[in-house]
Amino acid sequence: MAFALVGVLLAGTVLPRFPLAPDLLAVLVVSVGLSAGPVTGAAAGLAVGWLLDLVPPGGQPLGAGAISYLLVGLLGAACARWWRTSALAPALIAAAAATVVQVIRLLGRAALGAPLPIGAALGIVVLTALLGALLLPPLVVWQRRLAVRRWA
Repeated sequence: MAFALVGVLLAGTVLPRFPLAPDLLAVLVVSVGLSAGPVTGAAAGLAVGWLLDLVPPGGQPLGAGAISYLLVGLLGAACARWWRTSALAPALIAAAAATVVQVIRLLGRAALGAPLPIGAALGIVVLTALLGALLLPPLVVWQRRLAVRRWA
């Protein structure tokens, strides 16, 4: 779970300085779901979402991050059978994960009556797809090796 803590700290401190940044946490949680299955993926997503909700500036409404990343972990586990069938699969899975997170964020903003930055959400999905295409294959291999050595 050290990767989750580092990811949450990056998401809360460094990434907000950029106008658009990929959802690093979605890629990390999807990789856990892909490599370890639905229970571990959902637990990792829930933990990451709770941490993200609690790190300033926090989540609005509280708990939305936990729910969205829990779903992302389950999505990763659901895609575990076919993610290696195509070179585009990691990008598509990362895009789907980022879409889940962004839709829940937009729904939360709509419930609060805040403006909906749909263009920014689409940009985040595209950047996350690119990041997922690069990082998902090595992350899954790395996590499986850690699990074999019982370090995960």
